[in-house]
Amino acid sequence: KLSRRYKELYGKSLDELMKNEFKGDFKFAMTCLAMPLDDAECYMIKKATDGIGANARVVYSILCGRTNDEINRIKKNYYKLYTKDLGKL
Repeated sequence: KLSRRYKELYGKSLDELMKNEFKGDFKFAMTCLAMPLDDAECYMIKKATDGIGANARVVYSILCGRTNDEINRIKKNYYKLYTKDLGKL
């Protein structure tokens, strides 16, 4: 709710502001906190699968224990944000 309201009030996204203001791990944490939950989970999966190799612990911690409907929602949101199929990573 906070990120949507910030965009309504100031015309720019809160997560972009966090990316510009901070560095390192704190930047990553603040960026995730500034996003809606679904977007933050997709962002974490994207960062965990970027580059050579993947951080399987992050992906497992997000996806394990989810229902099929929740996983499908994450897959749809991931595709909407990054135009890549999460099932083919």
